[in-house]
Amino acid sequence: MEKIFKTEEELRLYPTLRSSVHHESDIYISDDENLYKILLYGNRITREVTVQRLSLYNNPNCVTPNGIIYTPQYDFLGFRMPYLKDYVPSTKLIFNDSISYKDKLKFAKKIAVAIERLSKDGIVFWDIHPDNNMINKNGDVKIVDMDSVRFKDEYDGDEFQFKVAASHKLLSQLTLSYLSKMNIMELAKILPEESLKEMFSSVFRGTLYEYSDVTFGFPDEIIYPSEFLPYIEENDLINLRETLVKKLRK
Repeated sequence: MEKIFKTEEELRLYPTLRSSVHHESDIYISDDENLYKILLYGNRITREVTVQRLSLYNNPNCVTPNGIIYTPQYDFLGFRMPYLKDYVPSTKLIFNDSISYKDKLKFAKKIAVAIERLSKDGIVFWDIHPDNNMINKNGDVKIVDMDSVRFKDEYDGDEFQFKVAASHKLLSQLTLSYLSKMNIMELAKILPEESLKEMFSSVFRGTLYEYSDVTFGFPDEIIYPSEFLPYIEENDLINLRETLVKKLRK
């Protein structure tokens, strides 16, 4: 991976990327093809090795570092990554009525498969939310902001499996958000587990019932959303959303 040497003063002369909000870094537009992601001080200590390892990882749906940035004194600052000019955050998909359920399902499955592959490759991806999933007009998807991942060899015993199970719980909530036109991840932060399970009982029917516990409870096994998403019925999600809206209006 190419080493790039810049002072922080030089970096601040580059245009800032304004299309998304980043709480752990500053992102600058290096050129038409690349961005510089400059980490805040606390993260610089822990993420240099992660960035180096990610640069060796090959997954076509993931945006990984293609250069590592140091000061002239060799202090780690961040990394260079591809600039996805033609992509937009997937948050826009959740409440978009102009996109068909069929197309949203295709997108949700692509996101699920991409992150499930990370897990199978021994990587835990925690930073799961719609702004970290990008899509272009052709339906291609990219996972971004991956520098907070952890690798399997960093865990002891069964801890890796536990972390993956928790990550896939978030992934299940995220992919359901695309299909339901509701931000399920935000609902899960404010509503009790049992309330969520009751709400979704009409969606997770029959053989799907087992997925409800893992999606909204405390998972002790790894589930793969790509396996159950195709069996979710659009009408069940429409009815659920209408019921929830009525309750909230009372």
